[in-house]
Amino acid sequence: MPGFLQKFAKTLPLFYVNEGLRAAMVFEDNMAALRDAAIIGVFAAVVFILASSPRNGKRTSDRKVVKRIPTPRMRAGRFETCRQGSHV
Repeated sequence: MPGFLQKFAKTLPLFYVNEGLRAAMVFEDNMAALRDAAIIGVFAAVVFILASSPRNGKRTSDRKVVKRIPTPRMRAGRFETCRQGSHV
């Protein structure tokens, strides 16, 4: 693999999953596997924090909820699609 792709691959969490599994199963190097698991854990924590942080200064709970006003047909629990006598 070219050098620039190797540098890019090391930024992805899948690289560390593969390296950790290979270290644990092939080389039986548990410390390297734990190191790779710790890197994946840190990556997961950072992504979780970024995903749960508020965006644009608003929290998701601050959004207005649009309430649908039920029509008489909806209140009756049925939706009429055809009028009597106009069945196709």
